[in-house]
Amino acid sequence: MNISMRRGLSIHLEPWSFRQVAFAVGVAALLAGCGKKDDDEDDTPSTGGTGGVTATGGQRTGGSTSTGGSTTTGGRTTGGSATGGTGEGGEGGEDVGEGGTPPEAGAGPTPGGAAGAAGAQGGAGPQGGAGPQGGAGPQGGAEPQGGAGPQGGAGPLGGATPQGGAEPQGGATPQGGTPPAGGAPQAGAGAGGVLAGGAGGVPSVGGTGGVAGATEAGAAGQGGVIEPPLPSTPVSLYVACADTTGSIQQYTLNRETWAAAPVGTYTTGVTNSWLTLNADEDRVYVNSRSEGRITTMSRDTTTGALTVMNAVPVPMEPPSGAGGAPPTGNPATQVVALDPSEQYLLAANFSANYVYVYDIEGDGTVGDLVASVNDGLSSHQIVFVPGSTQGSVLVPYRGSDIIVTYRFDDTDGSLTNAHEEEVDADGVDATTGPRHLVFHPTEPGRVYVLNEVAGTIDAYTYNDASGNLTLRSSISSVPPDYTGADKLASEIAISPSGRFIFVSNRYSTQGTFTGEGSLGVFAVDPESGALTAVDFESSRGALPRHFMLSPDGATLVVGNQNSNNIAVFSVNPTTGDLTFRFERDVCGTPFFVQVMDP
Repeated sequence: MNISMRRGLSIHLEPWSFRQVAFAVGVAALLAGCGKKDDDEDDTPSTGGTGGVTATGGQRTGGSTSTGGSTTTGGRTTGGSATGGTGEGGEGGEDVGEGGTPPEAGAGPTPGGAAGAAGAQGGAGPQGGAGPQGGAGPQGGAEPQGGAGPQGGAGPLGGATPQGGAEPQGGATPQGGTPPAGGAPQAGAGAGGVLAGGAGGVPSVGGTGGVAGATEAGAAGQGGVIEPPLPSTPVSLYVACADTTGSIQQYTLNRETWAAAPVGTYTTGVTNSWLTLNADEDRVYVNSRSEGRITTMSRDTTTGALTVMNAVPVPMEPPSGAGGAPPTGNPATQVVALDPSEQYLLAANFSANYVYVYDIEGDGTVGDLVASVNDGLSSHQIVFVPGSTQGSVLVPYRGSDIIVTYRFDDTDGSLTNAHEEEVDADGVDATTGPRHLVFHPTEPGRVYVLNEVAGTIDAYTYNDASGNLTLRSSISSVPPDYTGADKLASEIAISPSGRFIFVSNRYSTQGTFTGEGSLGVFAVDPESGALTAVDFESSRGALPRHFMLSPDGATLVVGNQNSNNIAVFSVNPTTGDLTFRFERDVCGTPFFVQVMDP
């Protein structure tokens, strides 16, 4: 064949054979097929949606993805997590992206917050959230309860798939088009399960099969902390004040509205510093720190009203005979406590140093002074050892840095010194200052001592047979960033479960107690009994002298001595964390609070 060209040039082409033509056609077909495969393999995943994940087995034609958000062909998503959105498992999306860049050419179904981003126990469950293993329905077609379309979110040619797959508003659009930002599949994650194109999935707040979460947007990791419901029943509250009339205010504490409604005010006629009740809660014993007196009050178990029954003096020195004597000075009675038989009332005196034992009369009033003991300076508390077969009593002497174990004889009220435990770390008295202590409610051999001056909590094991205390560990009672000179720890309590220790700390500025104190929460190691600090909260007032937990351990009330107010907190029984609820003014100089069932 001849082809004539300009300028006189010509090309002579030999005719092709049938075999050559067939070969050329085959090569052309092969090249066309390779080009088509390259187009189909453009399975680059979304780079953006925090928590955006491609599905397990969500494989487009020619492109494969791995579980929960990374692809083997085309790169890794920035926010996907392995097995990210199953209702039962996984740790939730890592949620580190900054938003969603829409995928190119048929990428995974959700460009921003994939359904798989909802974390365990915070995202939607198997029936209300992301489909199994990150959201994609297996082998083409989303699960009716919400997953991506077949084979990784796009139809065979990139289009949206029917029957619960990604809709055109959220899934891949035909021919690799870019979908609008973040549309969630129909019947997908429950309410809050997926953020549309935003930073990760928000855990479900109750979608079908989901578990309510408590994390912020983009914080689906760990599924959020679920706070158990708090008791809503009211509790009774008494606030004893060291004002001139000896006021004791009664409130009903509403734990739904978090308010304290006044019920009544009662007076002892002298300043109050501590009170304790008998087991029937129909007798109240109130001591005065500044007047040297113990007052007995009756309590109406229906209304909670208090009425003075009698009062007895507390001497600086024990009298030569029974019956007590007018005080010659202020003994500064700190604490009173009933013995387990409720035949005697014991009183620890800071200035008099003595522990006094009073008889209880048949009508429940305080009677004669029948015994006394003094083995140190500034006795500060009296604690009967739970379940003791020895009648053991522990008394911390703050000024001598010792804790004495006594044996109590309930036939005559006498106390016998069985053991003295030195608690000072430097050999110098009054530099540690053991003030108050508590026993573990389920491990009676564990004792926690709050040292007022040192600002520490010591964990001991206690041997009732010998009365010995063995130090196991110690931890600061104040926050690690506290740099003040005065710590002055004041009160310690343990939760009914035995999982948490609570303490209060009083701070001073140049010797004046005007700044807010703190409340510390410490977790108890179930094996060793050692403490770990988990939370510190402001007491919302100056000089938090005393606080108390409600009987169920769900509420903490603290009295702030120098700011004449109380502050109320709820207690998370799982973490021990305190949540401030409210504060209110009360009578002047609140020394003591009593929280009890109505």
